[in-house]
Amino acid sequence: MAIAKIQAGDNVKLIAGAYKGTEGVVTKVITTTKRKKTIRRIIVSSLPTIVKYQKSNAIANTPGSMTQTYRTVDISNVMLVDDGNPSRTKITTLEDGKKVRQFLKSGKTVTKTLLPRSKDVKELNDTK
Repeated sequence: MAIAKIQAGDNVKLIAGAYKGTEGVVTKVITTTKRKKTIRRIIVSSLPTIVKYQKSNAIANTPGSMTQTYRTVDISNVMLVDDGNPSRTKITTLEDGKKVRQFLKSGKTVTKTLLPRSKDVKELNDTK
């Protein structure tokens, strides 16, 4: 079975884009297929959300609203963090046949940070 180089729970650093240099934890990996091409984007916990305002419409009898969506980043714009520095990774197979991810610079295996359950995240967002 294939193993992804970046997974939910990984500590990453943005290496390109408007938020270059920002570190955070990957909360979700989104994979979509368009025109036979796979697109992978991620949601990083430390990035601000996008706020969209909708003006009220008297004819349709709809009130104004404010919606928040998560900001997604292409998976090619992030690198895994090893001891505070971004590092490339490789996938190696152990003696027992298990595949693990390793940092190229240090040779250590990649460890994930524990993410709160989705119910806990929803409660955190409601209190803000």
